[in-house]
Amino acid sequence: MTVTLLYAIFDDCDVIARSAVITNEGSALLVLERADSLCLKLPDDRYDLITLSGDWARERDVIRRRLNPGHQGVSSLRGASSHQASPFAALVYSGSFFATVDVDEQRCTRLRMGLNDRHFRWTLSAGESFRVPEAVLAYSAHGMDGMSAQFHTLCREHVVRGRYAHAPRPILLNNWEATYFNFDEDKLVNIAEKAAQMGIELFVLDDGWFGHRDDDRTSLRDWTVDHRKLPNGLRRLADRVHAMGMKFGLWFEPEMVSPDSVLSREDVCDFIYRAVADVLRENGIDNVKWDMNRNISNVGSTALTAMRMPELPHRYILGLYSVLERLQADFPEVLFESCASGGGRFDLGMLHYMPQTWCSDNTDAVSRCRI
Repeated sequence: MTVTLLYAIFDDCDVIARSAVITNEGSALLVLERADSLCLKLPDDRYDLITLSGDWARERDVIRRRLNPGHQGVSSLRGASSHQASPFAALVYSGSFFATVDVDEQRCTRLRMGLNDRHFRWTLSAGESFRVPEAVLAYSAHGMDGMSAQFHTLCREHVVRGRYAHAPRPILLNNWEATYFNFDEDKLVNIAEKAAQMGIELFVLDDGWFGHRDDDRTSLRDWTVDHRKLPNGLRRLADRVHAMGMKFGLWFEPEMVSPDSVLSREDVCDFIYRAVADVLRENGIDNVKWDMNRNISNVGSTALTAMRMPELPHRYILGLYSVLERLQADFPEVLFESCASGGGRFDLGMLHYMPQTWCSDNTDAVSRCRI
């Protein structure tokens, strides 16, 4: 087995990124049971451990505590970075993770980060390689604000990409809390007309435009327009919004399937790409709000053998990244916005593909400043 360590340094911010590629150079199967992204040894224990905890509509509370001898840290096994535990040390990965700190008997500190090994095992055949997710470390001698500035520079210059990396984001109006599932074309146009008069630049149609989606128990996966609500289709609505001088955005939740849907057995990633791409291509969509409202549970797949089943959570994230990569390449003019019940998946991995994030379903102004 060979392990190749990869480091990236940046000349415009005090940031180091670290990853590793593990390759099976032998003839037998090699089974990885843990693959950390980072192991950083520090010379003493005079540090505070700062993590970001929270819940739906209460994302990223700052938790600060002194390091003590022993083991402490934060982790997620939800298949996403999650509302409850944000990967604050800026792990560039969107799935299950851990970040732990150990202080030994010599009062030296060791920080480890990486894939959560409780649900991880990866089998490498001869000649195969596995690359661990990238860990990103920032340093500042000027407190939290200084560290935040380093991450801002990193994200703006090296993580976010495409035409929106340095562009002002449009002022938008989303119909969700005005209508929920109860709308038709005339109601939406009436809202859009008032938005245009106020100088709004983007009108976003949220959940309920597809399948027979009258509540949140049906139709996810059925990405075809509901002609009961929109008898003239999405294109007509988009054209009317464009005629008002606004861009037109659309909500999707491609990572979930409702039991009550026209279920497909096609390869999932290819299907999701085609379903989303067809809607974008045919209807003049300028913006996508990509939502994810369910974390992984009861992990299993008929596509994997029992030996490879622990690979599923990481394969899920790699599949998501592959879909987003294809969509970004084919629709560079579309502004993609990440959402996960608000801020349940706010991390640099998603920010690489989606230059805008819906940071919380809590839209109270004071709460938003804190979040």
